Amino acid sequence: MTEGAESVGPLFLRPTELEAALGYEFADRQLFQRALTHGSLGEGSGHNNERLEFLGDSVLGLATSVELFRNREGLSEGEMTRVRAMLVSRKSMAEEAKRLEVARFLRVGKMFADASKITDTVVSNALEAILGAIFLEAGFETAARVVVRILGPRLHAAMALPSRRDWKSLLGHVVQTDRLGVVEYVLVSQAGPDHDRTFEIAVQLGERQFPSGVGRSKKDAEQAAAREALTVMEALDRWP
Repeated sequence: MTEGAESVGPLFLRPTELEAALGYEFADRQLFQRALTHGSLGEGSGHNNERLEFLGDSVLGLATSVELFRNREGLSEGEMTRVRAMLVSRKSMAEEAKRLEVARFLRVGKMFADASKITDTVVSNALEAILGAIFLEAGFETAARVVVRILGPRLHAAMALPSRRDWKSLLGHVVQTDRLGVVEYVLVSQAGPDHDRTFEIAVQLGERQFPSGVGRSKKDAEQAAAREALTVMEALDRWP
């Protein structure tokens, strides 16, 4: 073991709590070890989890896409893309990695001697690396079952979303799932006569105001504003 690494101990000698939480037990203990080995250990790309993380990211995206395709026939391609982006976002995966306590099992270098310095990116990447390792050992269907197990509540909530393009409901789901606060719809401006009025409304979330949306009714403007907010969140690859 490279100097500065955390002790592996009995982790790779028998099924672990992490495997129990994943619902999958590795036959190849070295593969499992590589999935949990961070690059800071200095063991080279063939011995750390960077390449597995690359593979696991694709497995995660495909498994989520298949689950949405099979169970949400009413969602359009664009809607499935947006829901998938929420489910596999760095924030979402980091929260699931923390729930599974992935950091407890990581092999890391001296820079992470203080466990509090292990970042969301490190644990989310490790979780994706584990998915990549499961795919290599047991195939896609098994890896996909683990994805569904990991993302369970988030996936079920996504399945319950309205089939039509209800951006307000989708935004409300994101905000509630990630506990971001209370969504407010702020009237920015209105123009035109009563029979042909245009409304401009923006989403306010805490101290942050997102780009506004425009519509011929307040309802339409609120939907447009919610869509603008979701677009910004996806572009940032994380929620504010």
